[in-house]
Order: sequence, then structure tokens, then C-alpha cells
Amino acid sequence: MLAYASEADQKTVRALGADQVVLRRRNATSDIRGALPGGAPALIDCAALNAQALGAVADGGALVSFKGWTGPTERGIAIHPISSYSAATDTSLLHRIARRRRTAS
Repeated sequence: MLAYASEADQKTVRALGADQVVLRRRNATSDIRGALPGGAPALIDCAALNAQALGAVADGGALVSFKGWTGPTERGIAIHPISSYSAATDTSLLHRIARRRRTAS
């Protein structure tokens, strides 16, 4: 899993399971595409980048918005809005996500 983070948060995102960290330098598109020239096949946006994250996503890829952003989109990118406010207290969902992460490792 690749994470996009500030230098100060690099240790934290690695501890949370990131295999590779792209440091935030200029903008999400150029920084992420520097590591993934074709773009990320899927991107989970926890920082409310919204439309600014689209450029970092591969054509036909997916963008998950934890702030519920719904678009508009481009280049066939599917947007999956999630309300993090309701998910934050859904312990069943959080346990399922944690189990998937453990089995994917």
C-alpha cells in the first residue's frame, strides 16, 4: 500500500501499514504520479483533496472520498463517497477492514 503524507507523518503511516510513502511536496497529482506514472488504480482520499486527487488516479480507476465528495469526475474514474462520520462508530465495519488488511499482508 502506498501512502501520500507529509514528512512529519511518514513514520505514522508506515506504522499503519504503508509499504511505500510518497512525500507531499508540490501537489497530489505530480507527487503520486512521480511514483506511479500511470496513476493510482484506486485512491482513498482521507484528506478531502476531492477534485485535486483526480489527477493522481489512473484512467478508469476509483477514488474513495471519506468526506462524502461526489464529483464531478473525469476520465472514467468512479467516485465512491463514504460518510466517515457514521463509519467512525461502526465497529463491525472497522473490524472487517482490519481483518482484510491482515489477510492482505
